[in-house]
Amino acid sequence: MELTISEFQATGVYVVDFLTQLGEGGYDSVSPLTDPPDVSGSESIVFTWDDDGQEVLDRVATGYQVTPAEAQKFGAFLLTFFVGLTRG
Repeated sequence: MELTISEFQATGVYVVDFLTQLGEGGYDSVSPLTDPPDVSGSESIVFTWDDDGQEVLDRVATGYQVTPAEAQKFGAFLLTFFVGLTRG
């Protein structure tokens, strides 16, 4: 996809937000993540969100009742899954 790791992670958050809002009820109908992804580790990804992006990140984090870091990892997991589907 020719994205940096931080861009890939941010794109994942946008995908989560987009798909959530496609569903009937949007954020009013989602359940909190019962097992949020672990964000500790040996490597830290730094990404600076602009105002619009920060709004999306906050919406995803609040909607799924996770921290912003967990929302970013959730987005990266989801996007990785979708990319994997396209590769067969």
